[in-house]
Amino acid sequence: MGPVVSRPVMNLHVWRTPIRPSSTGGDLAVTFVFRQIPGGYARVIWQGPGRVMTICANLFEQAAPLHQRTLLLPRSVLGGEGQLFVESSGSAPCLERVDLVWVEPRVSAAAESPGTVLLPSGRLLSDQDLRPQAESAPSDRLHPGFVDAVLEPGPLFLSPLQTAEFSAPLQGRPGLARMHLQISGLAPDEEPRIWVNGNPVSAVSVETPRLDDPGFRKTKAASWSYGGWRNLAAFLPAGWLQTGENRMQISAPPGAEGIVLRDVRLEIAADSAWTAVIPVPAAGDARPRPVVVESSVQPCGRLRPELSSRPGVVGLRPE
Repeated sequence: MGPVVSRPVMNLHVWRTPIRPSSTGGDLAVTFVFRQIPGGYARVIWQGPGRVMTICANLFEQAAPLHQRTLLLPRSVLGGEGQLFVESSGSAPCLERVDLVWVEPRVSAAAESPGTVLLPSGRLLSDQDLRPQAESAPSDRLHPGFVDAVLEPGPLFLSPLQTAEFSAPLQGRPGLARMHLQISGLAPDEEPRIWVNGNPVSAVSVETPRLDDPGFRKTKAASWSYGGWRNLAAFLPAGWLQTGENRMQISAPPGAEGIVLRDVRLEIAADSAWTAVIPVPAAGDARPRPVVVESSVQPCGRLRPELSSRPGVVGLRPE
């Protein structure tokens, strides 16, 4: 691949590489690992036989500074030999790594599921992930026996030691629950802290990409960072959620760059014959934004009554 050519007068950096479509067929999956520039852009252009087309107007999406995106270039779009360009603005080139691989037919887990592409790193990407333009806003989903509701579509940025609080009013008696979201900005060995109604959640699972994933970047002698969205899921036992108002908090771990959340969702199963539903705002009403506060003191756990030294007085202590 050719080097990045800088054009300081135009505040522009251009990377390009020739592409010759595989004789065996298949589409081209291109993974870009880059540093996002606030207010900048990184445009992906395909120059093929007799035509030039913009594949993606801006790779940057509102995520953590180190990020990655994979675009799928169908063979029908390529049309033959040509060149792939990335033009980015800023004082320095944004690209850190580009992976190109030919992919064959898509795999689907179920008939109603969107098609997915399996990359050599073992990562599965859905059609939604591979779209070059901005994705549509997430919406609530009803399934047999449980509801999957949006708490916050995002993106929502949390600096180190910031905490976001989400409110979920429930009708009926909730049973098992699961909180899941996409997160960027976490180091490979970090995870955010989560509380539900004051209880710290310990069953938190953050997706760990395979070690050949291009998003891994070495920052210091013994330190690594990761660029890209990762899936996070937290299991909530029955009884943690209650009828009426529920409050969930997510806190960014201490770090240099903070984290970004998107598509924060809550799955709730009904308990017995009761129905657990998060009310959906009426048409035209905006869903309330989460409260974000600066917090150096972590939310306390449960409060339990304890007799104080003064007779007839009951105090509460954090536990």
